[in-house]
Amino acid sequence: CSSGTFSNDGTTCQPCQEGTVSNEQGTGCITCTKGSEAVNGACVSCARGRANAHDGRSCYDCEPGTFMNTTGAVECNDCSLHVGAGFWSDLGATSCSLCKEGYYRDLSVETCLPCPHGATCPAGATIATLQINPAFFRFSADSDRLYECSMGVAACPGTMAVAAEAQEEQVV
Repeated sequence: CSSGTFSNDGTTCQPCQEGTVSNEQGTGCITCTKGSEAVNGACVSCARGRANAHDGRSCYDCEPGTFMNTTGAVECNDCSLHVGAGFWSDLGATSCSLCKEGYYRDLSVETCLPCPHGATCPAGATIATLQINPAFFRFSADSDRLYECSMGVAACPGTMAVAAEAQEEQVV
């Protein structure tokens, strides 16, 4: 019998059930264990960024906010617990290189820091992409120090308002 099939009587080959593969003799099927899945008639370790906590099931992508950097994982690791507060990841990640909403990434110290007062930090923000709120400003795109604008919103519209105006100009 071919890979992924078995025969009880030595003549008729039948497919193995999902999550199982044929044994070496081809006389039955064995269940793939946790951390692996059946692929083309063989039990294969879950790839990096994937895991499987149940015998006989398929591997699944690590959920956002989790990661797995080795093969054969039973579960994915939580970014906040294993990397640090504020770290985040996308679906199927092998590392936590993003910062979650409310944090920004300071590349000079390779960490996620709480969003400074006067800014908004969407998921994935870096020091250069901080969204400066109206009535606040900063002197440089590589500074996390924000100042209240004494001249008000008209003089300091913030980066979100400036970005919106630029987008409107492109549409016209």
